[in-house]
Amino acid sequence: MGITAENIAKKFNISREMQDEYAVKSHQKANKARTEGYFKEEILPVEIKVKKDILMFDQDEGIRPNASLDALAQLQPVFEKEGTVTAGNSSSINDSAACVMVVSEEALTKYNLQPLVRIVSYASAGVDPNIMGTAPVPASLKALEKAGWKVKDLDVIEANEAFAAQTIYVNEHM
Repeated sequence: MGITAENIAKKFNISREMQDEYAVKSHQKANKARTEGYFKEEILPVEIKVKKDILMFDQDEGIRPNASLDALAQLQPVFEKEGTVTAGNSSSINDSAACVMVVSEEALTKYNLQPLVRIVSYASAGVDPNIMGTAPVPASLKALEKAGWKVKDLDVIEANEAFAAQTIYVNEHM
């Protein structure tokens, strides 16, 4: 995936500086949201017993509140010798879990459930595998068209942010 981020950066002229700036802003926004409690309802605390101690995991450990352009500029590219993708403008390697229940109207009534969202449309799209991180754009635009919506009709767009180059591309083209 890292090579595809490098390919996106080259093909769409996304510079190292643009990627580093995006990464710093992303960490700053995430830290502000964490500090203000916006993630409290999104992260389920997990306790791990280690000998006599209990370790509590209850926050995103990938957020770097002290990220800076100077610090990121010191990092070496990780996928290509002359590349632009670094550990600092890529997401951290970590694990997580999520669960979504997709149910019928009948199940909502039977189990007295309150829906949080409604699936209005969906779509898939194929792109050149060398720039696979761009696929969310045609897939999303196709789903929006099927729903009769425009991007401006959306309140929030959730997208995978594995690499700054890919995220910048998606943000610019949505």
